[in-house]
Amino acid sequence: CAAKGMLPGQGGFGMRFSQRPADLEIHSEHKPFGKCRGWRPPNVAGGCDDGYATDDIFFLEVCLYTHICKNHEELFMLKVGDFFVCKFDEKAFDELEVLLSEEPKPMTGPRLG
Repeated sequence: CAAKGMLPGQGGFGMRFSQRPADLEIHSEHKPFGKCRGWRPPNVAGGCDDGYATDDIFFLEVCLYTHICKNHEELFMLKVGDFFVCKFDEKAFDELEVLLSEEPKPMTGPRLG
């Protein structure tokens, strides 16, 4: 919705980030990817088996915007609080829908990590 300027109460297109997308680190010891370290509602006890933390959501948002915004390179030049307007790519969105709907293919080649 944010990528298409359809967030209620936002007054049009665009979004601001409270963290810079360029500062995402998936191998950081402080906020490791796949570990529940961000804010969660107080009623979520223990692990993240029944939800996601804010760190996970931010990572996924940046990944999605990188795929569906024609101007995705601008994401990684933003400073905290900068205004970003996604130049929505309908074709890339349709491709993403297919990617997320089909069964995963087996990995081939060297693994990262």
